Amino acid sequence: MDDFKVDILRNLISNEKKTFLEASNILQSMFPGIKGVSVRSLKRICSKNDISARVDNETLLELVSKAVAEVGPTYGRKMMKGFLKQKNNIDISQKRVSSALREVNPSYHHRRQTDTARLLNPIPYRALYFGHKLHIDQNEKLAMYGVTHVCAIDGHSRFVLCSSTMPIKNNVIIYEEVLRKIVIEHGLFDQVRVDHGKEFYLLLGMQEQLAHLRNDTNMPCYRQTQSKKNLPIERFWGIVNVRVNFPIKQILVQMDNNEQFDIDNQIDKFCVSRLSCLVASVGMKTCIDSWNFHPISNRGVPTTNKNRTTKTVFVNPALIPTSVQAVEIYRRVHNGRITEESSFGVDPLEQNLVAYNIRTRNFDAQFDLKILFSEVANEQSINFERAILYFIAETKRLASLI
Repeated sequence: MDDFKVDILRNLISNEKKTFLEASNILQSMFPGIKGVSVRSLKRICSKNDISARVDNETLLELVSKAVAEVGPTYGRKMMKGFLKQKNNIDISQKRVSSALREVNPSYHHRRQTDTARLLNPIPYRALYFGHKLHIDQNEKLAMYGVTHVCAIDGHSRFVLCSSTMPIKNNVIIYEEVLRKIVIEHGLFDQVRVDHGKEFYLLLGMQEQLAHLRNDTNMPCYRQTQSKKNLPIERFWGIVNVRVNFPIKQILVQMDNNEQFDIDNQIDKFCVSRLSCLVASVGMKTCIDSWNFHPISNRGVPTTNKNRTTKTVFVNPALIPTSVQAVEIYRRVHNGRITEESSFGVDPLEQNLVAYNIRTRNFDAQFDLKILFSEVANEQSINFERAILYFIAETKRLASLI
């Protein structure tokens, strides 16, 4: 669509508050024979050009109903507002979202009203802009089943930059999938803040290696504090626990108690971890996307604040060590020792690429990770249980043929 037609569409949708159907009819009357102005096409164009549309109540109820089916009972008006903005590019008032949530599923609404506790941060904290302080922390609520999350959040905007879900804490994975990814995609932060865990040593070594390239070279390039003082990420962990970790853990604990798998068996241990990591990663992505677009009281929307205040320094990718280079630098320059092992249990197919790929194809033919997480979030455990048991059985079957 030509730029001037996009401007007309923006005026119809954003200023005159027309629905997609109304806008489609108007454009067809203005430009007879024009192609690409169906309701579906207009939605795609609006999403591409960041044009927000008015949504009627019937459509809103349908969207919220689909969203609840995907994320479960724990998303309230703010997180749901962020979810709808990120996924459908629609900006709905919290009041309308709240009403829709109450109407779509009254029982879920009642549970949120009675179960949700407010976590307040009474300790003074200042981060002046996006890029000032980067908080990185781990979440081990599912560690007993081989699932650990590591997330990074900006201290000023509260924008979550990325997360990595792994079987056990690992220096190399955390550096490659967290800090290196952030520096490449978002730029170099003035200061990285972590707790005293050894799993962050490689990351801190590379932050120090790049320290001379920062926006503010006067402040320490990293700081290690007690975990409880890593405040900006603590509220987000509460969101993750309720919306991702606890629904998965509830099912795993029940299966464990029922002896449906043996967590002391190395193959069972690997399979439970592998599948749980995959399903949890789906939930983490949805949770992060929704968080970044949801309004925070007295602070605003993380994405908006990030874009408005960013002062990160973009670095030539050639100057950012790969994980292999980082390990070598750390050992040579810092005289440090890095443990690269990150397995949880044993995968008997790891060295047999053919059997490994067969297992992947067979599993993907029967299960969809997004559907599995949506069912888990809505307290439907049957297919997740089936998926774990299938993954274990298929792994052992293929191992016996090698």
